[in-house]
Amino acid sequence: MFEHPVFQEWGRTGVSSALRTSDFYSAREWHEFSLYQLVYKQWGCEDSLAVGLPAPEGLIACICSERDKAFTERERLLIDLVRPHLAQTYRSAELLSLLEGANEDDGLSSMVIDKLGRPLVAPKATWELLEQYFTDSGRLTWSLPETVMTWLAGQLVNVGREVESAKASRPLVVQRRDGKTLTLRLLMGRLTGDQSVLLLQESAPDNFETLAAEVGLTQREKEVLQHIKSGMSVAEIADSLFISKRTVDKHLENVYGKLGVQSRAAAAARTLME
Repeated sequence: MFEHPVFQEWGRTGVSSALRTSDFYSAREWHEFSLYQLVYKQWGCEDSLAVGLPAPEGLIACICSERDKAFTERERLLIDLVRPHLAQTYRSAELLSLLEGANEDDGLSSMVIDKLGRPLVAPKATWELLEQYFTDSGRLTWSLPETVMTWLAGQLVNVGREVESAKASRPLVVQRRDGKTLTLRLLMGRLTGDQSVLLLQESAPDNFETLAAEVGLTQREKEVLQHIKSGMSVAEIADSLFISKRTVDKHLENVYGKLGVQSRAAAAARTLME
């Protein structure tokens, strides 16, 4: 396909306007190319009319029509007229796909950014969340904190490369003094190279270990409490830990006393308190 004259012209000019094979070669000249002999001749195609779509640097995306006779100049002009609308539709389709992926998990905030990491679309809640974790940046108005921009610069160089998902990119994790953390991940737009979605997820600290240390739980009591926290019954805990139900009851009695509660539900709730 490197022989295709339209692709060569797009690569040379950087402008993916609508062009025909016949804009560059006569039928006799085109027939001498191996691309024609190996591909287009087999299809019975004598001319191509291609229009480019947005794509990351180094890649080509296009809609290419082929037929057994030459395309007219009027047909080329008509396709060129609708090219901006085709490009925007392509971008919108990618954006919808990215936002759909961003909304798969609860508790996520998102921001659409361009290929340079500049914000394009973001709800007020996303900006407020960033301001809570980057207090030195002051009030943010359509500009991201320097730390985030530096991290994004390192992530955006991977746009267009073979990375399976946002989880494959290196996240940025910021922690506040109260122990809460904000994790930033990039859901890259690999079709157009024009846009990506920045995902933000806040999480509270896990106070289980702190609580266990404060009240003096033994390792076995911690294991029993963890299982209670996950909703397991006494019989299920006994089977999981290879101990008797009577032993589980004894551990629970000790856990209740140390936590100052009187039921399994209260013990579970106690582990969630800050």
